[in-house]
Order: sequence, then structure tokens, then C-alpha cells
Amino acid sequence: MPWEDALEVFLSRVEGSRLSWFRYGSGALAVRGIDVDPGDLDFSVDDAHLAGELFEDLLVEPVSEFTGWVADRGGRAFAGCVVEWIAGVHDTGEPHEQSRTGRLDHVRWRGHDVPVAPLGLQLAVSRRRGLADRVGKILAAGFPSVVQ
Repeated sequence: MPWEDALEVFLSRVEGSRLSWFRYGSGALAVRGIDVDPGDLDFSVDDAHLAGELFEDLLVEPVSEFTGWVADRGGRAFAGCVVEWIAGVHDTGEPHEQSRTGRLDHVRWRGHDVPVAPLGLQLAVSRRRGLADRVGKILAAGFPSVVQ
């Protein structure tokens, strides 16, 4: 699957760097084995410009500044699928997956430790967004940490 190849590329570039990151969105569900097919990979990072340097040869959108959104800056690369990162995430008044407040979950994937947004938060956000199919898949996966 393209997202798996893209994640391998991401991991090979960030491991050993000083970039702090975690996954959110459908890619964070897929890496847990939940039956979703991510069209892209979303990452929250502490330094958008460092991420841009690590993916310089794959950039499709250089690091840009955002206004009126959950994050202040981000960029995109292509490695079989779009790899998108954001930084400078701020409070919007509602919980969101991109925020690094609190703990992260960690998933072992192909020998790598992959930090991901907490599953309970992903469930709450999916419910708020009306993503009934995604909610059903999260619940059907039977993770004990998810309260129905």
C-alpha cells in the first residue's frame, strides 16, 4: 500500500534526527491495524522547517505559514502518497488530534516505535466530525482503551 511505503520513507529520514513528531488522522488508525485506507499521512511535528529539510528532495509544497487554522505552519512531500506535516499547533477551544497535549499512544510497526494520537481522542474527534464509518471501525477494532 502506498501509505506503508511512505511511512517507511518518513521513518528512515526522521530516525536519528532531532525532529519530534507523532501521527494523527487515518494514518494513525491504519498503523494500529484498523481497517482504513489513508490517502495521505499526517504528522504533527515540533519543527516544520526541519521536516522540510529532511524531505527537501520530495517536497511538493514547501513549508508555508498558515493563518486561521489549527497550526501556524506546515509542508508536504510525496513519497508514494502525500506526507503532510504541521507545527505550531494551538488551542482551538475543542480537542483535536493535532495537539500534543497530554500523552501519546505508541504502536510497534515493522520494528519501529510510532507515536500516534490517543485512540480515545481520535474516536471523539471522529464522532464530532460525523465520521460514522470511522467511528464504527474504531469501535469494532476492540481496543480496551476506547470507551464506547
